[in-house]
Amino acid sequence: MRMTKMTIPVAILSLAVLIYSVYVHVQHTNLVNRMESSNENRVMMVGVHGDDIATPLEQFIEISERENPDLETLAKYWSKVNFYQTNMNATLSSITTFEDSTQSTNRSKMVHILHNVNRTIDYMSEDFLFNEDFTMTQKDQQQLKAILKIYQNVAFYIDEDLPDFEGLFGAIRGPLRTIDPQTADLLYPRGS
Repeated sequence: MRMTKMTIPVAILSLAVLIYSVYVHVQHTNLVNRMESSNENRVMMVGVHGDDIATPLEQFIEISERENPDLETLAKYWSKVNFYQTNMNATLSSITTFEDSTQSTNRSKMVHILHNVNRTIDYMSEDFLFNEDFTMTQKDQQQLKAILKIYQNVAFYIDEDLPDFEGLFGAIRGPLRTIDPQTADLLYPRGS
């Protein structure tokens, strides 16, 4: 077989392209693995934040149901709820969904649901903290109890082991309908 002057440079160029393609693939795989690990850590933090929110929220609900609740104590507990909810939002916003997998889809659902729940807390914060008005309607009380159940379930199902998204979604289905019926119906159609 006779080699021409062009055969050797083409072979070298082909080898260089092959090596570069392998290098890019390895770098991409490493990036995906690092992002996946980072996402797993952030999801675990969501469980911690769920517990952080549930504790002062439970105290807030308990105090608000008393005959003459102390407004200063209510403000203190709601400020804690608001603070931890802000931490939760920061963690939720840092979770990325880049791969096409069931785990990624479940993370996306969880992020969407909890952002909507946190939006309800934001609306209540406007009344409670900024307007200094802790008067609650029956609907407000129902929503607060639903939020409490959601965050207690987040803390339970998103623990240090592998998160149980299906268990979480099943457990928060009812309380989510109280807060955000459209999301509950989109994610879990009635009758399913």
